[in-house]
Amino acid sequence: MRSLLLLLLVALPARAGEVVRLSVVKETRLEDFLLDMAERCGWLVLCDPEADLRQEMGAGFVHEVPKEKLPDTVRAILAFFEVALADLGNGVQLAYRSPSTNDSRRGHAPPRQVRLTLLGLGGATSLDFEQHWKSRKPELRLLPATRDRLLLGLRFGLHAKGRAVAARLLGAIGPHFRSTADALARALDDEDAAVRLAAVHALARSGDTASHVVPRLRELGRPDDRTLRHAARVACRRLAQR
Repeated sequence: MRSLLLLLLVALPARAGEVVRLSVVKETRLEDFLLDMAERCGWLVLCDPEADLRQEMGAGFVHEVPKEKLPDTVRAILAFFEVALADLGNGVQLAYRSPSTNDSRRGHAPPRQVRLTLLGLGGATSLDFEQHWKSRKPELRLLPATRDRLLLGLRFGLHAKGRAVAARLLGAIGPHFRSTADALARALDDEDAAVRLAAVHALARSGDTASHVVPRLRELGRPDDRTLRHAARVACRRLAQR
């Protein structure tokens, strides 16, 4: 149970920065630990079935780290259990099996279809991708059916969190198409601020397929919505550099 994992944020003086205290007080599954850390780090985590997240973490684990070092600390803890995180961008991480022994076959493995589990969203959500290896690290491509599923979720999803997740995945994982950019542009008018922000970040990663959306990004946001306006300016600069 996730309630067995205790995470405390301890505020120290400003010059020392904020410290995160990790304390596992009872046997906790690696999946529960990763889900809790994903929420703290603002990650979306896709899990490869070969990564054994059912492993138990021993009780009595206590560690304090600066808040800005939390992602690196999580990676170090997972490495002990032969699980690694590949940063796909846009806050999306891929958890995959990373054995301590060097597996040279991975550098030459052909692309294959994989079914990955997305942590969160109130339960297990499975999505299909094409996976290939580059420099011994996994990379993903959207399959047409998965892309269509995410586009439907972005436009018609009943819950704002699900719409935001769809936008983040569409931005993080290619290939990118003009039709995807058009769908993300429509999401800029979503009633939920988190969905609008996720759409901006996704458009920033969409390259030439989103260049026609730049005028819309320039006029985005109310004067008091500084976070959205700043993200839109950054997106415009990134798209202009393509």
